[in-house]
Amino acid sequence: MASRVLATALLVLVAATTLAQDTDLRSYRLGSIASWSEAVSVGVKELALSSPATPDEMDALIEDAEKIAARFGISVYRETDLLVTDLFPDDVAKDKHVLLLYRQPTLNKYLALKQKKAELIEAGDYKGKAREDIARGFGRLLSYPDSVIDEKLVSRGVKLSGRPTFTGVWKSPTISLDDERWHIQDVACRNGCSEVSYEYFRDLLADPANDHISVFDLYNDMQEFNRNYVSSLTRPTTLQSWANYDAANDAALDCTPQGDGLQHQIAAPPAIKFEHLADRILITYEYWNAVRTIYLDGRSVPADLEASRLGYSLGRFDGDTLVVITVGLTPSQISLMGNKFYLSEGAQFSERYELSENGERMDILWSVIDPVNLRGPYTGQMSWLAAPGWELDMWSCDAITGEY
Repeated sequence: MASRVLATALLVLVAATTLAQDTDLRSYRLGSIASWSEAVSVGVKELALSSPATPDEMDALIEDAEKIAARFGISVYRETDLLVTDLFPDDVAKDKHVLLLYRQPTLNKYLALKQKKAELIEAGDYKGKAREDIARGFGRLLSYPDSVIDEKLVSRGVKLSGRPTFTGVWKSPTISLDDERWHIQDVACRNGCSEVSYEYFRDLLADPANDHISVFDLYNDMQEFNRNYVSSLTRPTTLQSWANYDAANDAALDCTPQGDGLQHQIAAPPAIKFEHLADRILITYEYWNAVRTIYLDGRSVPADLEASRLGYSLGRFDGDTLVVITVGLTPSQISLMGNKFYLSEGAQFSERYELSENGERMDILWSVIDPVNLRGPYTGQMSWLAAPGWELDMWSCDAITGEY
């Protein structure tokens, strides 16, 4: 019953918005107040807000608004200084009045929350989790589900306590070599390293016994180590396919991404953008202008899933680490330190994304599980740096198949 009433209220609001051009603003606002009054009266919402109005507009509105609310057995409070939280822009009701529609004792809860915020500001403690708790308290009074509260906070750049947020644009070493935050091994591995070769190179650099050896020579040592490691993982038939690989016919050179697989998408050097929502993460890659969805809502893989280039990705949090499993991949190209082959049908990817404590660095471990080609999972290592103020460019490509 409650859901039907809310649906009806929303339909009335949509209709009122459509009719607003043909009627006066006062009538439109009163229609909205009637809709929300019904939603509050049947318990769909604990608290509802009218549209902000100037003091003069509210003077002309308040009497009829009170009559409407009384018909539904609820109360009206004229708020001249609406509680401001991170749920909405700071100026959402600046210099305007708002009507609170409620049933007792909701008004007391609202005023107590407002007082708590004032006390936190006075004590210099309105920040972090305390600030987030005020926004959550207001959102729950408005009967928003926690997932909606999360989405609103994240969309406004709030880093949620107890959960990292990956929202923003990220850059790779390849396109930002001049950034002093990069480690030597990050730069050395910018075109791809296995996790074990990354750690091997890091240990070489840290060993005082290697101080007399150039970084270039240590890098070559790491490259040889990784070639041997990859060969030890790879089945003989796949090793032979590497020998037959023709770079001139690489899938990425004909400007059609269908044969260019998920691993290339993950490890490509152009910038990427994360949008961390309540129930999913959207990743937009400058490379191929691709958009990928990672579902966080606990869903299962659809029974009728059709394979695709980027597959179907399900995510969860292991502490602060985002863990992603991707299935439903079409057989597409993969590159392990320059050695290329096509994934078999049924291959899967696993990824782990971890933010640094200051949120400026994102480390990624990606693993490919392909028993047809590999004796065990191959795990690659790469890192990204936050790039505030950056925007993604449109990807452009000139086909050079056969000219390589």
